[in-house]
Amino acid sequence: MGGCRRLRWSVSLCALVLVASRTVAAEPAAEVDYNAAIGPLFAKYCVACHGAEEPEGKLVLESYEALLRGGAKGAVISPGKADDSRMVRMLTGAAKPVMPPDDSERPTAEEIAALKRWIDAGAKGPSGAAPDPTVLVVPKIEPKGTAAPAISALAASGDGKLLAIARRKEVEIVEVGGSRRVHVLSGFAGSASSLAFSRDGKHVVAAAGEPGLFGEAVVWNVGDGKATAKLRGHRDALYAAKLSPDGALLATGSYDQKAILWDVATGKPRHTIDRHNGAVFDLDFSPDGKLLATASADRTVKLWNTATGERLDTFGQPLKDVYCVAFSPDGRRVAAGGVDRRVRVWEIAAEGREGTNPLVYSRFAHDGAVLKLAYSADGKTLVTAAENRTIKIWNAATMTPRRTLESQPDIPSGVALSADGSKLYVGRLDGSLKTYELGGDAVAAAAVDAAVVEDANAFPLGSLPADVPAPALADPVAEVEPNDAPVNATTLALSANGAVATGRIHVGDGANVRKVDADLYRLAAKQGETYFIETSAAREQSPCDTKIEVLDAMGKPVPRMLLQAVRDSSVTFRSADANQTGFRITNWEEMELNQYLYVGGEVCRLFRFPQGPDSDFLFYESNGRRRAYFDTTATAHYLDEPAYIVRPLAVSSNPIPTGLPVFELGYVNDDSGDRKLGTDSRLTFTAPADGDYLVRVSDTRGFGGEKFGYRLTVRRPRPDFAISFGDRNPTVNAGSAKRFVVRAERIDGFDGEIRVDITGAPPGFAIASPLVIEAGQDRAWGVVHAAAEASAPSKENAAGSKATARATIGGREITKTVDALGEIKLAAKPKLLVRLELDRPELTAASGDAAPKAPKPGEGAVAETTASEPPTVLIAPGTTVTARLVIERNGFEGEVKFDVDNLPHGVIVDNIGLSGILITADRSERQLFLSARDWVGEQSRPFQAVAQAEGNQASLPLLLKVARPGQ
Repeated sequence: MGGCRRLRWSVSLCALVLVASRTVAAEPAAEVDYNAAIGPLFAKYCVACHGAEEPEGKLVLESYEALLRGGAKGAVISPGKADDSRMVRMLTGAAKPVMPPDDSERPTAEEIAALKRWIDAGAKGPSGAAPDPTVLVVPKIEPKGTAAPAISALAASGDGKLLAIARRKEVEIVEVGGSRRVHVLSGFAGSASSLAFSRDGKHVVAAAGEPGLFGEAVVWNVGDGKATAKLRGHRDALYAAKLSPDGALLATGSYDQKAILWDVATGKPRHTIDRHNGAVFDLDFSPDGKLLATASADRTVKLWNTATGERLDTFGQPLKDVYCVAFSPDGRRVAAGGVDRRVRVWEIAAEGREGTNPLVYSRFAHDGAVLKLAYSADGKTLVTAAENRTIKIWNAATMTPRRTLESQPDIPSGVALSADGSKLYVGRLDGSLKTYELGGDAVAAAAVDAAVVEDANAFPLGSLPADVPAPALADPVAEVEPNDAPVNATTLALSANGAVATGRIHVGDGANVRKVDADLYRLAAKQGETYFIETSAAREQSPCDTKIEVLDAMGKPVPRMLLQAVRDSSVTFRSADANQTGFRITNWEEMELNQYLYVGGEVCRLFRFPQGPDSDFLFYESNGRRRAYFDTTATAHYLDEPAYIVRPLAVSSNPIPTGLPVFELGYVNDDSGDRKLGTDSRLTFTAPADGDYLVRVSDTRGFGGEKFGYRLTVRRPRPDFAISFGDRNPTVNAGSAKRFVVRAERIDGFDGEIRVDITGAPPGFAIASPLVIEAGQDRAWGVVHAAAEASAPSKENAAGSKATARATIGGREITKTVDALGEIKLAAKPKLLVRLELDRPELTAASGDAAPKAPKPGEGAVAETTASEPPTVLIAPGTTVTARLVIERNGFEGEVKFDVDNLPHGVIVDNIGLSGILITADRSERQLFLSARDWVGEQSRPFQAVAQAEGNQASLPLLLKVARPGQ
């Protein structure tokens, strides 16, 4: 059937009738019977394109009567005149187009003769009983050897006492833990592709049917083994059938792209779901029976209202066909898997309405299509089975793998969990059935790879006082050639603070010089000691582009960590250079901020999601260039280059395989990852054990020469920080505010929180204080505000602002004091004033601003305003709240775009458009939706709006308080 070409001719594919079975040629020459020969040939070769539903050329060949009606161009046969029949003329080439098409099998002369004899004899219609149209005519192929019947489906009863096993044309009901057959059920068409027990365990349903003809679901009473319902529908075989929790409804899904909700009592369809554009492979009811989830070849999972048949939501994140879907036992989640090898989990709202069911997990699960998944009765465990013969046990709450079972001898076609979740039953296509004990093994396996490296810059700080200048390093040691082999490495004697060496990368043909030179230095270190190893070459005008590596005493690389890929991606839209702070990647919707991305040997970190269809994913940056982590080097990336979200693990860990690669990182650096040293190198080395180590210095390009000198420094880290102010010497308009920025320079791996208190504002002025530079971030924004009646600052007080920065390093509080804003000046009232206000509930419905996500009741609210602090907006992690942005036009008439500054990392304005945060020329206010990621920590932080017009006027801040519900 798949060979027939979709052509728009009235007789297009009817000539395929002649690709007949050998029974036609064997008919007596005197007569060809329609029922015995012609009708079956139409069913076998023509009905695929000339069925009653959307027939090609309006020609239907499903019945004798339809054949006589002909198609869009009239009759296709002339009874008694075979040579005049268009069907025969197109077959023999006397009429165009010649049929069958070139890519189809040609009929034999005997088959053509049989058709002509039937037409010449008057094309007599059927006589007697017509053959069963649901019987598929296929050749019978005997197996060459003895083979166990394949298991095509498997199910366990809710009480854990029975298993249902589908093999060929029958379903066995057997006792768990024994071999006794309770029933052998049969009497259904085709083979069963799925099995499911009712919730009370009294009934079992099988999905079956004949491919290309119809689907059939049969419900049996488990007590006596008798069929209580046989529901036949669809235009193709079924892939899935499930009973609703109350047993009143039966849902079926078919290759014909439809799902049907049946009334079990009457056997009639209640709702036909035809909104999929591909086969419906699986479906499942929610525990309360109000929702139905369907999984389809159209790469979607859809939610339906079972009472009305209404579509509630479509999950379009899957990249390929979706094979399996299941509700969690509490009904709060839906899990699905398929050809893209991922398992995705969505959080489902009570009513399942569109936009209320976020994707919470997407895990690369197997190195093959995910075929089956099943929840344990308590909802704590999820099992997935894949086409590559692997089965995994997952922690359902966190979607982290607990265990990978042994490689299966054949494809697992069915999985089922016991009532208590301690046993897993697996059926395979080779006919074998195995029981796995999950029990304690699954829990124990969870700790196998628990040694996760949480902090990219983490290392022991020791007791070095960060506020005391470091003693000078020892005099430099000059390299002694040859030193490119471990046995003749130059020795570095480390003082309390380290050592310095000088060297040169040579190129030449002398006795002691190689064409490609590398210098080795030997140092002794104790386990846990941390050193910074860095070069200075380009900064001293040397042409040397250094690369440094740490090797063991034998010259082998010292492993630093493992990076396990947990999600795959790729560079898309265009290539990216080594300096870009953002580029576009696939599957970004399934990623989370602060995750690490491994691409082409570089590890970068996700900072900000794209803000629209024409926006890049931003990465953490340093000095305006993309920052690289774990001492990797930022590089250029080509279009479609593979990329992976990775999690860092200790070298000693034994991660459970995900089907994605695990990368081993060594201690290697070309250009410093913090982008502060240009092309010079720096890495952080922590000795894994007591012993000697080698530092290898080379030119990354293989160049060298007399001028290719460098200085190598090995020193202990001295974590510290410095702060500076941007947008100094502001001119502030009366009644308005201006923005400034506080930047932190983080030194030697210090990554903690920095609090900045600002004092000394002139009379009539106010400066936002304190400001906090969050851990892992490098800046914060504030505003300086001038009262409407403020006087211009005097020479004595205009430049009196001071900032005191505090941070805790190594258990001690470190304080730094600097000048803050410089000279503050006053200007006249601007044409545009900006205000941030607490939202007015009565305006929410009328604002016209669409909410991307409704705030959850009780988790987002507005706190009372007090005299001691700005008005406070309260938000809970993982929720959305609102505020209002208002402008006062004092002669400014155009549209205004805005920035909203100083929100905590992980909190965004969620209702921006393609033009950003915009108030159009005909409006003076708009609503803002503030959304917090669920990992944002508890804190209070001022934030403000800044207009990109009229001198960048800013608002007074609101205070955003992030707190868990009830706190």
